[in-house]
Amino acid sequence: MLNHIRSIVVIALTAGLMWNCGGERVTQSEVGTEEQVGRPLSKLAVAHHKAQAVVMVNLYRDGTPVSGAVVEFSRSIAGQAPDYEWSGTTDEKGQTLVEISSGNGYYQARALQDGIEVGSWSSIPINAGYKVILNLPIGGKAQVKGSYSLEPAKQITARDVVDKETLKTFVETAKKYAQSYPFSEDIEAEFRQEGEKWKHEDIYLAVLNGDGVIVFHAANPALEGQNLIDFEDPNGVKYVQELIAAAAAGGGFVAYYFDNPAVDENGDGELLGDPIGSPKIGYATPITDPETGMELTLLSGFYPQVQDG
Repeated sequence: MLNHIRSIVVIALTAGLMWNCGGERVTQSEVGTEEQVGRPLSKLAVAHHKAQAVVMVNLYRDGTPVSGAVVEFSRSIAGQAPDYEWSGTTDEKGQTLVEISSGNGYYQARALQDGIEVGSWSSIPINAGYKVILNLPIGGKAQVKGSYSLEPAKQITARDVVDKETLKTFVETAKKYAQSYPFSEDIEAEFRQEGEKWKHEDIYLAVLNGDGVIVFHAANPALEGQNLIDFEDPNGVKYVQELIAAAAAGGGFVAYYFDNPAVDENGDGELLGDPIGSPKIGYATPITDPETGMELTLLSGFYPQVQDG
């Protein structure tokens, strides 16, 4: 008898894990990025996350948003009547944001207008620590359109830059932090501070104007005011021009050779001034001067061989 009960439970759980408010397998997607995580929400339901979820509800009837409706959520628990303890009222776009302070699992929802139920849905997978984008068509099945973590991404500092991905994140984070150029005195001082999050050894920030003039150099202020537009590496790569072009295109990487102050590239016993240079990857992004409307280039770079070694 006990084995028979266990078999029934296993079958029920298996069926429930594949039920996506309408019979499809939902995958977890990272909203606002180019990547999809691709993990089933049903599997996330058994993971441990913070005991709060946020649900962005889109309520509509025949494709038209329904405003002024109260959307309520209840945890789905077998053998128990629903307890609709989380709710929100839709705006003119048929949207409402509902915070759910409960654990991972399946939920049911209903929509009320003037106290009358106009729609109900069940088997909605919601996971604590995630924001869920949920479409609720009146007369149709609930659809989870996406889900992403509420936990903030780890901040990348200069010390963390080891590859193209971390380099890009580092530069874009600096841009978001500074917002514009010229930098304030406090931000400029932070960017120049060695050993802090914006500068670590050969990882630093610099700004070029459209003519190739260095207007800010965190590692070597003596370079500020110099025009490098025609500089090229030993292979003929005019990296300053390419970095400016990459920023003008919205952001991008440039590979070139540059003298690494930590490496004696030509074996003469001197670390500086080696014409051979080491492979370097730069990332450049546009940053605006709000007073002039001029677009400048915010950049940084790293030496992949040194990082890998």
